[in-house]
Amino acid sequence: MQFRASKIIRKGNGDVYQRLYFKKNNSTGKTCYAQIFNKNNKLVYSTKYKARNANQDFAFSWNGWASGNSGKKCAKGVYTVKYWMDGVNPKTAKFRLSI
Repeated sequence: MQFRASKIIRKGNGDVYQRLYFKKNNSTGKTCYAQIFNKNNKLVYSTKYKARNANQDFAFSWNGWASGNSGKKCAKGVYTVKYWMDGVNPKTAKFRLSI
């Protein structure tokens, strides 16, 4: 699995999201996991996705709000995404939160 890109998405209702794209690259497993960390290496968001088939690429949208108890909007800047598939060692990549 490989991080491909980050892009701003505007929905028809006016909501704005940061979408992160990943390529499966023949990875085995069907569940994809992603965690986003701020510049202080604090986890601010996590998600998992169950792919329908082994060749399906993975993308998720994040609205820039921290999950959990803080419920605060995250500051613009550079974040780290940690991502992996079932049974595969995690990888990391940097991206810029622009919303």
